[in-house]
Order: sequence, then C-alpha cells, then structure tokens
Amino acid sequence: MKTIIKITAFASFLLSSAAGFNSCNDDKEINLNVTPVKQLYEPTDGKSVELESSASAALYFEWEAAKAEDGGMVLYEVAFDRENGDFSNPVYRMASENNGGRNYLTITHKQLNKIAGMIGIGPAETGKLKWTVFSSKGVNEVKAEVARTLEIKRLQGFDEIPVDLYIAGEASEGGATLADAPLFKMVNPGEFEIYTQLTAGKTFYFVDGKTGDARRFYADGVVLKENETGISEIAITGVYKIEVDFNTGGVAY
Repeated sequence: MKTIIKITAFASFLLSSAAGFNSCNDDKEINLNVTPVKQLYEPTDGKSVELESSASAALYFEWEAAKAEDGGMVLYEVAFDRENGDFSNPVYRMASENNGGRNYLTITHKQLNKIAGMIGIGPAETGKLKWTVFSSKGVNEVKAEVARTLEIKRLQGFDEIPVDLYIAGEASEGGATLADAPLFKMVNPGEFEIYTQLTAGKTFYFVDGKTGDARRFYADGVVLKENETGISEIAITGVYKIEVDFNTGGVAY
C-alpha cells in the first residue's frame, strides 16, 4: 500500500509540473506580427537617375518605420520589381542597413545598374523599375502599403562579361605578339586590373583570349568599347595601373 501511495504522489507531482510548464510557455509565447510600412520617403516617386560609374555614387532609400506587436526590433528588405510587377516574386531584394535593422539603405549606382539589368533594361538604356519594402521579424513578412517607381539610365556596361582579359598591341609589354599578351587580374566579377608598362606613340587594346576569334575592346577616353579594330594610345611612357570595368563600361588609368 505504501508503494502505491508513493507512485500516485509522484505521478501527481509530474502532472502538476507539466501543467505549470505549459502555463509558463503560454505566458511567454513569442509574437512575430509586424505592421506594414505605410510611407516611403526617399527617393521621391518617379525620380530620374542617370547612373555614374564612380564607386562613391549612390542613392539613398528611406521609409517610415514599422511596428512589432511585441515591441521588439523589426527587420526590413527593399524589393525591386518590373514596372508592372506586384512583388509576388521580386526581381531583387536587399536587406537594409545594420543587417536589416534600419529603416534606410544606401545603394551604390553599380548595384542599381546590376538590378536594372536584371529587370531587363539594356546597357546605356533608360527604363523604369518599381520598389517597395518588406517588414518582418524574420518570418511572417508583410509588404508595404505603397510602392514607388524609379527611372534609371543604365551605365554603358556589357551583358556578356569575359572570364579573362589581356592587354595586347605594340604599346604593351607583350608587344605585337598576341601569345605574349599580359593577363589582367580579376578583382570582382566583371572588374579587372593590371600594373603594366605602356609605350607612348604606339597602340594597345584588350582581348578576352589569345586566339584569332577573341573579342577585342579598347578605351575611348574613359569609356570601354568593343570593336574588332579598336585601339588606344597614351601620351607618356610609363608604368600604369589600368582598371577595366565591364559592369559600368569604364576604363581608368
């Protein structure tokens, strides 16, 4: 009889503890609901932006802060879509500053150029895209109540970017022999650089291979162009750092 009483008492204790634990869990249930963003501040609706190749060129985005029902931190993502899109499947999304924790974001012109290309705007062309903001606690995201458009003039970039890039021509260290053309270093996708000597009064150009069917590029001032007979020159003999950016269509010495 004593054994039965002890087991019964222990079972009652377990049931009581479980009930208390469940009650505790109910009291501390996590609320993941947030409100949608109600206003977009910057950039203004319909703003026209001519993109620049400078690394410092950027566009500032800002919106009204959303609220979390538990009073905690809200996370944000800026979403981009085609002009007639509804953001059910955005073309591109980017977390705001501080890993999504701020109600603002600065996007470089180079990043905007990439996004515009994904939407279907061609190099050097002008087109429109739409943007809005999603707010969440990491899940249960909600779309802002408003959206805005941007008119973008893309940089003179290239849709088909070489894997390798060489500098060739009589002005280059490899001379007129294509097989001796020095190789650029790829520093980022579509971005190449090289330190090399160039000779004044002679010509050079860039190629994506060392065979006869290689694509050929040249610098027209600071603009990168593709032409099978294009050539470039420099005024002073010396060692140069040359930067070629196929994303923006730019060349810098």
